Amino acid sequence: MPSHRAKKTKRKGFPSNTACCTSGITATEGHGCWSYLNVYSVVCSAAHAAITSGHLGVDKTLSRLKRRYWWPRMRETVRATVSSCKSCQRRKVRNVKPAGLLQTVAPPVAPFEVLGIDHLGPFPLSKRGNRHVIVCVDYLTKWVELEAVPDTTAERVREFLIECMVTRHGVPKKIISDRGTAFTAECMRTALSSLGIAHGMVSACHPQANGLVERTNQTVSNVLSAYVDSKHNNWDELLPFTMFALNTAEQSSTKISPFELVYGRLPILPEERCFPWPDDGNLPYE
Repeated sequence: MPSHRAKKTKRKGFPSNTACCTSGITATEGHGCWSYLNVYSVVCSAAHAAITSGHLGVDKTLSRLKRRYWWPRMRETVRATVSSCKSCQRRKVRNVKPAGLLQTVAPPVAPFEVLGIDHLGPFPLSKRGNRHVIVCVDYLTKWVELEAVPDTTAERVREFLIECMVTRHGVPKKIISDRGTAFTAECMRTALSSLGIAHGMVSACHPQANGLVERTNQTVSNVLSAYVDSKHNNWDELLPFTMFALNTAEQSSTKISPFELVYGRLPILPEERCFPWPDDGNLPYE
């Protein structure tokens, strides 16, 4: 733990109210944690490659760090870490211009009012007997829910909607999906009607009309591929960590993470526990 016996530092580029702790971490009043020496390389690697971080890009990794840490030329360090990541180099392909633009839905006025839903897969059969993922995204907060399922039946989707969305986040006004049989079957129509949920459907030939979910599908696939084992049969065990990584990452559209929008507070990230700092406000700033 950082020592509570802190002293002023005159280190170039540091504000006058910076207190230097003996552990190699400095804490600045009102600005969280300041790290230097070799600490930042370890923190940066964890913020990018830890299982709860998701091997996301430069901007998301940087925003994840800036909530708690600072060091000189921080963006350059993050860019070097991401660009030299062997896992990212192996699995990520360069994005090319799509055949058509992804269409967006007008943002709703309340969280979990409009949801996009889709199936991702099939994946290799997992040790738990699953082959697909139900992907559901809130159009306002960008909150992501993922559920591994063995098949794509309408009954599975209905159960997911009730157990993972309605009972956790409330009844949405509308869901948006493609015209797959899992979303158009009688049991789904009955469930949506009984809850008063409108159903917007996009053409299977033009899934880009549900652009937010399509982008999320691609991101989920990328994250899973970074951590899956050599047999590719543990991907469903990684879904909770993938959800956490996506929901705690700053979104380019909102400039805030879904976690903060839903819970109204910053999450405590696992990598932050590697280098804890005094949290009781007792550092002796003078």
